[in-house]
Amino acid sequence: TLLHNGNAGLCRLDSIEVDELQYPMYVKDRYVTKDTEGAGEFRGAPSAFCEFGPIENSEMTVIFTSDGSINPAKGGRGGMPGDNAKAFKRTIDGKLIELPNCHQITIKHGETIVSYSAGGGGYGDPHRRDIERVTEDFNEGWISKERAKDAYGVIIDSNGIVNKEMTLALRG
Repeated sequence: TLLHNGNAGLCRLDSIEVDELQYPMYVKDRYVTKDTEGAGEFRGAPSAFCEFGPIENSEMTVIFTSDGSINPAKGGRGGMPGDNAKAFKRTIDGKLIELPNCHQITIKHGETIVSYSAGGGGYGDPHRRDIERVTEDFNEGWISKERAKDAYGVIIDSNGIVNKEMTLALRG
């Protein structure tokens, strides 16, 4: 992501703390979103969430373009597509207003931009993904138990442990 910094030109965003020191902005939240990767033997990258806005007593003009808003990253050789990118304006009263995939908007203090990046497409049959890799993705919080079962054919119990018998039966 690039921001314009006056005479300094375009600057690459770093950590949240560095961004907030360099620009009059507040990053409310940023994280990897669950169940947004393209499932596959080699899964695509999960989508990222970011919510940000101007600091007190200021406004912010945001100009963005978002690839993957209309057509998700396709999966290959049996892999599933990733999630679409999405952008919203959160109003002062908390209402989300969907924004187009290429847009310029000025927001006031108390308003934020909510952004979801596109997830990457998976490659290969998700049921061929190594069970330990599916478990790691679950433990990292990148996929839910439901996603592990429905997309990858891996049964994870309430203690976070793979039921190998049921998994092998589900995978056929």
